[in-house]
Amino acid sequence: MSQTQAMTLAASLPPATGPSGDEPQVIIPSALTLTREQEDRLMRHAKQRFDDLSKELGRADYEAANYLQTPMAALRTSYASHLGKRHLSHLIFSQQMEWREYVLGGLYKESNVHLPITTRAVSQQIARANKSFFGTSPFFSVSGLSLDDEAFARDVNSYARLQLDTIGGISANLQAAVELAFVQGETAVKTKRVKLTSYFESHRVIALDQEKQPIIALDGDYIYKTDLFVDEEVPVLDANGLQVPGEDGAPQMQGTGRMVLKRDLQTPQPDYMDFQNVKVHLSQQLADRVEARPIYFLDFLCPLNAANVQDADCIIHLYDSQVIQMADQYLRDTWGDTAPEDQLQRIADLVHRMLPGTGEDKTSLADRPRADQGELASQGIGKDRNEPLVGLAEQWMWFDPFGDGVMRSIMLLMDQSGRLPVHYDYTANLTEDGLRPVDVVRINPVVGRWHGRGNVERNYALQNQADLLLNRALFAESRSARVDFWKPANTIEGDANPNLKLNWGGTYRLKENKTLADTLQSVTLPNTKLANLKELLELILQMSQAMSAVQNVNDGAMAGLDTQKLATGIKNLERSGEEMFGQWISHMAPDLEKILRRALKCLLSNFAKVGEAGKLMRFFDRQNQRMVEIDPYRMRDLDLDIVLDLTTYKSQAQLQQAQIAFTMMREYLTIIAAPPEEAEKRLGTIVEQTLRSLEFKNAKELTAPIQRPLLAPAQTAGQPSAGALQPDAQPQPAI
Repeated sequence: MSQTQAMTLAASLPPATGPSGDEPQVIIPSALTLTREQEDRLMRHAKQRFDDLSKELGRADYEAANYLQTPMAALRTSYASHLGKRHLSHLIFSQQMEWREYVLGGLYKESNVHLPITTRAVSQQIARANKSFFGTSPFFSVSGLSLDDEAFARDVNSYARLQLDTIGGISANLQAAVELAFVQGETAVKTKRVKLTSYFESHRVIALDQEKQPIIALDGDYIYKTDLFVDEEVPVLDANGLQVPGEDGAPQMQGTGRMVLKRDLQTPQPDYMDFQNVKVHLSQQLADRVEARPIYFLDFLCPLNAANVQDADCIIHLYDSQVIQMADQYLRDTWGDTAPEDQLQRIADLVHRMLPGTGEDKTSLADRPRADQGELASQGIGKDRNEPLVGLAEQWMWFDPFGDGVMRSIMLLMDQSGRLPVHYDYTANLTEDGLRPVDVVRINPVVGRWHGRGNVERNYALQNQADLLLNRALFAESRSARVDFWKPANTIEGDANPNLKLNWGGTYRLKENKTLADTLQSVTLPNTKLANLKELLELILQMSQAMSAVQNVNDGAMAGLDTQKLATGIKNLERSGEEMFGQWISHMAPDLEKILRRALKCLLSNFAKVGEAGKLMRFFDRQNQRMVEIDPYRMRDLDLDIVLDLTTYKSQAQLQQAQIAFTMMREYLTIIAAPPEEAEKRLGTIVEQTLRSLEFKNAKELTAPIQRPLLAPAQTAGQPSAGALQPDAQPQPAI
């Protein structure tokens, strides 16, 4: 093997000191300080829970190094487990039915043809759900929970849409989560901040002081020759120290006589600057975004009887990391403020204790080649497999580390063999809200459990019945044929060849006194199983479509339904489908909103750092074509909420509600525009309540009393006044 980056790094580092026998073994210390005995007890508990959950969920069946490359016969040991069912759901959804020959056997060994019933229905459900949630842009909105917050919340709303959706691409990840929920029943989504910085050297023309040292501005960057300095301005204050507003409402500004760097409006202009082209160390931020990505279902463990992932005693996310990547990450993000000599010693401990990596059976399944996706281990695809790889287990648990009877919410990062604690800390120190950074999107939730049941699994019973009918018919058809009873001896040619065969294009001459009936007779063996196949398949298709809640005209034709030929039948099916599909929307909408709220908190947590640096957040709101400036200090007392708009899903229902409200308001205004005023008193409350039930937020304003002086007096008794709405003119009969 060639010299890897990790090996080169290890050779250049000082010898690893490592902890002594009585010291804790953790590589990256934190505020959670444990003794060696307490740490050992934590590690034993974590390893035991890891092994128990692997067996409980069925992941232990997948841990063999070559499991995903083995024949489908291996599914016999895992298909009934929690994770095994989800594995089969993926195979069924992708129409890879080879497993039935090995797992179910029987008829499928002879004929394994399938109909795409489940794939078609679930694909339509996924498309409709994603259109309902993400069919419009933007698909979510941020609002303040009090009137004082509304104006500022609009600016935060624009910033959140820019960062979460435009830059972070959260809608694409959430659409993937919705798809996985329909296939698997649930999917775990982990929210985190992702930073990517590139460090490099380059030649730049920068300002040097008299000692030929670079001048660093207050924003931490060099002063370049292209930078400008402007007059510093500060607000004008009155005798009470308050800002004096100008004619346009903005504070009046006055100059201080000092020049400052235009880039940050803080750095004063140095008295001496010598611009030289020198080689400098630079960094470029390639990414700083919030991501909410689904976790591969075979790499997430949670007790089956847990009600939710926050209350569960332990949840585990398994993933891989190269040793060189771990050194790079912790050197930048965790140890950036420590002394250089301490950084080298910690990196040395990390690298030496992580090498030579872990075996493939102790790594995550998400990064292994998957035969069902056409990936083969011999192709060498994926990550750089020459670099030492470490399989990590990130465990979020409730545990009493000090033996004082108080359960703490703790995160422990260890290798999957359970021998080495890499890092542990309190959850509150790692997340913005003190909760575990994992949420679950699910459909058909199981009562009292964190997981759901996928529509692939629910629909497969009907899929299997349809496939069995079809394969029985095809298998029987393959056995049906014409049997020929043939006497070659009755022909002249048969005397020379007793084994004379038919159907070879030859001429056969009958002997004297021999007839064709005596020489050749054919008997047909008919297939009787095709007679009722169409009716049985139509019955199964009808049941499957009724359960799917998504139908089109072609579906009805395939199922032999006449309801799709009439407008009344089509509308009835649409209403029924909307009712059934609405429950799946109601299952997922709260989960998706939780993820968006968590992402928003993670995004706004950076505001405190920006505020401490005295900066303002400036960006361009493309939707409203305006420049927005946000003061990070205002975020401290701001109470925000985030909701899914569901614009596409609600549009049809809102249109019907608007039509009802328009008709009712027209009749109401026609009545109250004319005396008596008693009608207004009696009908106003009823109409207001009806409008509120139709989700009109301004119902009170719409039903406000009409000022009588604004109305023209009634012309005559029984006639509406000039201010009243006139009834539609009736057509006159033709003469």
